[in-house]
Amino acid sequence: MWNTLRTPAWIARIVGVVGLLTVVDAAIPATRHRLHDVREVLPAVYPAAATTGALAVGVMLFLLSRALRRGKFRAWLLATVLTAITVILHLLKGADLPEAVVTVLILILMLCSRKNFTRSE
Repeated sequence: MWNTLRTPAWIARIVGVVGLLTVVDAAIPATRHRLHDVREVLPAVYPAAATTGALAVGVMLFLLSRALRRGKFRAWLLATVLTAITVILHLLKGADLPEAVVTVLILILMLCSRKNFTRSE
């Protein structure tokens, strides 16, 4: 099963779903107590900026899934960087720890699948 999940087709599906879920999560406001915890540490503008950033990154991840399916290395590289950024954005926009943990696991899966993405542009 591990080898199956590391194929370009499965990575593309997973990244597409992560992109869609990030967009949906950005559209849903953070719960008040989690947002209050973040605002105690950071200025109030950070959660709003992180929400906007998460929306943009989610759309880009969804769009990259097609190139990932074809095994494109540059798409893998960009999707890996955007997934790492998504982890930070989940934490900044409202301490979304479960989403951040799942995204870290997907980032690890993507890093382990590097050798399957070699096709040049």
